Amino acid sequence: MLWKVHALKYADRNTRVRGDSFIFDDHPSAPHGMDYFVWLLESGDRRTLVDTGY
Repeated sequence: MLWKVHALKYADRNTRVRGDSFIFDDHPSAPHGMDYFVWLLESGDRRTLVDTGY
């Protein structure tokens, strides 16, 4: 069974800074953009959408 895997970007958030994500960071005001993805797995007629929730 051969599977194809597709990453589908559905959003981004480019206004974040490192201080939003990391405690005690040396550069808390430095940019720290994030992209959000879900994964589509395909094999023949089967399709599965995977959302890791992260």
